[in-house]
Amino acid sequence: MTESPDYQQLLVHAYNLQMQLQASMNELSQVENMLEGLSLTNEVIDGLNEAPPNQEIILPIGSYAYIKAKIPNPDNFLIHIGRKTVVERDSKQSLDLIRKKRDQFQKQKDTLKKIVDELTQKLKEIEPYVTQFQQQYQQQQLNLSSKDLNV
Repeated sequence: MTESPDYQQLLVHAYNLQMQLQASMNELSQVENMLEGLSLTNEVIDGLNEAPPNQEIILPIGSYAYIKAKIPNPDNFLIHIGRKTVVERDSKQSLDLIRKKRDQFQKQKDTLKKIVDELTQKLKEIEPYVTQFQQQYQQQQLNLSSKDLNV
């Protein structure tokens, strides 16, 4: 006996929903990481506003290494605006650009959160049907096995 087309369609649908959910959750995680990075950048720029010129700092150059550096003008920043492009801005302009970028990522996060919630709900709705079909299929397999043993 073969699996019913309804069962196969339901399994394919459930699998597709799970794949969409996983992709959305991965994207959501990336967006959250970007938001954390932007918040940290915002804090650093705020903190450097109060630093005097030629202030010596310790600058991370990787996960386990640092270098001492002097900041000649703590009100001058190079801000990444995309496609390997940076622009020079003062702290107020830099904070404005970062705020706009953070707002964009927050909207993206909100949208992704809604998508994740909707996909999760859809999976919960079809879960009883998947379970029911699985139980019916297992019962059919048991019946076939017992018939084979009786022959």
